[in-house]
Amino acid sequence: RLLDFSGRPVALADVQRDATLVAFWMASCVPCIEEMPLLDALSQRAASEPRVAVIGINLDDEESLPLARKVLAEKSVSYPMLRDPQRELVKKWFPKDPDSLGLPTLLLFDRAAHG
Repeated sequence: RLLDFSGRPVALADVQRDATLVAFWMASCVPCIEEMPLLDALSQRAASEPRVAVIGINLDDEESLPLARKVLAEKSVSYPMLRDPQRELVKKWFPKDPDSLGLPTLLLFDRAAHG
């Protein structure tokens, strides 16, 4: 479970689709912020295809949350934005060295490839 920007828990499975592009980002990551309009355009193009989703996952801690909110207000993206302030998802997906995750990081998941 992750959080939305209102602090409500959200299961990643609830926003995933057959093909899901996950974009990890932080407010201090300039390339992450620069790619948001491109990801938003991709998300809007995929809106007519219910099997495809783009999801943003913010890794900022509570102290940096106001800056992350400011970035979202300025970029006004339409794809779902979730938070992983404790980096639980990062620890699960990158267990060998979760602290070395470079940003931006994009992952593409294909449910068909995993049965």
